[in-house]
Amino acid sequence: MAYWAMGYYPGENVLQVGHAVLWRGSWGSESEQIAKVTSIQVNDSDGSKFGETVQSVAWDSVIRRQVIVNLNVESPHGGGLTHWAWADQIRRIPPVDQLGLPFPLP
Repeated sequence: MAYWAMGYYPGENVLQVGHAVLWRGSWGSESEQIAKVTSIQVNDSDGSKFGETVQSVAWDSVIRRQVIVNLNVESPHGGGLTHWAWADQIRRIPPVDQLGLPFPLP
C-alpha cells in the first residue's frame, strides 16, 4: 500500500499511530522499507524497555532509543509482518517534492 494511503501527511512534525515511516530492520542494517506505526512508547529513559504508551509524539523526541514503535510491514506474499524498532531505526518520509518522483502523487 502506498504511504499516502496510510494516513501520512508530509511536513507534519508529529509521529502518530497510523502514520507511515521509513524503517530499517536488523538493527538498522537493512535497506529502508515503508512501515505503518501501530503503537508508540515513550521510554522512561534512553534505552529503557519501559515507558508510557502514547498516540503521538513530536518528531524532535524520536531519537536514539528514547522511543519504541511497533510496526506493520507489508509482506511481498500478502498480509503484514509485525516488528518493533527503536527510534533510531525509523525516520520521517520526506515530503513528496523531495522523493524525486517523475509524477505528482494524488
